[in-house]
Amino acid sequence: MRMKPTLMLGVCLAIAIPALAMADQARGSRGGQQAGQGTMQQDRMMDRTHDRIHDRTQDRDRDRDRTRDRDNRIYGYSLMTPAERSAYRSQISQMKTLQEREAFRQQHMEQMQQRARERGVKLPGMQGQGNGQGSQSQMRQQNQMQNQQQNQMQNQMQNQNQQQNRNQEQGQQQNRQQEQTRQQEQQQEQTRNAEGNNS
Repeated sequence: MRMKPTLMLGVCLAIAIPALAMADQARGSRGGQQAGQGTMQQDRMMDRTHDRIHDRTQDRDRDRDRTRDRDNRIYGYSLMTPAERSAYRSQISQMKTLQEREAFRQQHMEQMQQRARERGVKLPGMQGQGNGQGSQSQMRQQNQMQNQQQNQMQNQMQNQNQQQNRNQEQGQQQNRQQEQTRQQEQQQEQTRNAEGNNS
């Protein structure tokens, strides 16, 4: 049985900390009160270690679930290696237009159907399957929805950037107006001073 490094670390700490405490007590180097405080500190350390291990495990499980959910949306994902799924996600995320993504998905779908035929497996949308046309139609609709969502997000980001630029321009304009007002006030002050000196 192969143990994970974090689990192994937790087990080692769980064994080592109480053993050190017992050795310290056996030497009698501390009084009863200090030994009690040491034990409380050791308990806290063990609790923290246990919490860290638990948090890491939860994070790893959450990441695995997210990856699985994301991979389930790739047509023929069960016939692909993890490296192929990663390459697919990378390629499609770099495409700029809906037409590029649609062409890429269509090509990928054909490749996966060919692979499925070679392995004797049926995928949605393949010839000879009950609702093939419906599955292709559903996939197209799903792809269109994903593309619409991506476009909406891009539009929102552009709108936010435009708003930030407008705000920045307004701030700069206000600064210019304040500077002009300050210069006018200085000129008026200089004029008054000059008139006062002349009279």
